[in-house]
Amino acid sequence: MDVGVYAVSLIRIVAKQRPARVHAVADWTPPDGPGAVGVDGALAGTLEFTGGLLAQVACSFNGALHRQALIVGSTGVIQTTYPNHTSAERPGVLNLRKGSDATAVDSIIETAPANGFLAEAESFARLVSEGPAQWTGATQEKSIDIMMTVEALLRSARCGLPVEVV
Repeated sequence: MDVGVYAVSLIRIVAKQRPARVHAVADWTPPDGPGAVGVDGALAGTLEFTGGLLAQVACSFNGALHRQALIVGSTGVIQTTYPNHTSAERPGVLNLRKGSDATAVDSIIETAPANGFLAEAESFARLVSEGPAQWTGATQEKSIDIMMTVEALLRSARCGLPVEVV
C-alpha cells in the first residue's frame, strides 16, 4: 500500500488503462497490538489487462532503495534505474534495446540529475498556485485507477485468490 504505488503507477502509464484482474501474495509484518492486522512488508503480484497484456510488480520495504523497471515488448526492451531517487547527484538511466533478434540495437539514455520528490512537490505547488493546466502528474482518473489497483492487490494478497479490479 506504500512503495508499490510507484510500480503500479508506471504500469498504468505503460498500459494506458487499469487492469481487469490482479493476483498477489504478500509477506505480512506482525500485528502491532490486540486486534491489529499486519501490513504488507513485501508483495508480489500479477496484473491482467483486457487484450492480453500482463504486468508483474514486486515491492518491499527492505528493497525500496533498489528500484528498477523492466518493460518487455515484442519490438524491444526498456530497463530503468531508480528514476525518482532523492539524490540530485545521480541521473536516471534508461537502457534501451530496439529489436527482438540478433540485430537488436542497445543504447543508454541518461536524464538530468534531479531530486524526484522535490520535482513532485514543485509540480503540486504549481497546481495549487497556477491551476490544473500546470499539473504534470497523474490525472484524477489515473490516480483513481492506481489506487483501485493497489487496493485490489491488497485484497488478493489477503484472500489468496485473484480479484477483479472494481
